[in-house]
Amino acid sequence: MICSTVVLYFVTVYTSDVRYAGTDLQVDIFLAGTAGDSGEVELESTDKVPDPFERGRYDYVLAIVQYNKRAVELNS
Repeated sequence: MICSTVVLYFVTVYTSDVRYAGTDLQVDIFLAGTAGDSGEVELESTDKVPDPFERGRYDYVLAIVQYNKRAVELNS
């Protein structure tokens, strides 16, 4: 049996205020902890922030991660 847990993370990303900082490319993060790891999670733009990760800005992004764990089944 596989047990799934969905966790919502609110991620703050600060893009430095230096020349050539910022990107229009896809930005991924990898989260690891006691529940396991997330694999790569894409940080996506929203209607409120259509152009994230620009120079000198803080962006607040929701990352939705599904952790899968294999449960041990005991038969008696």
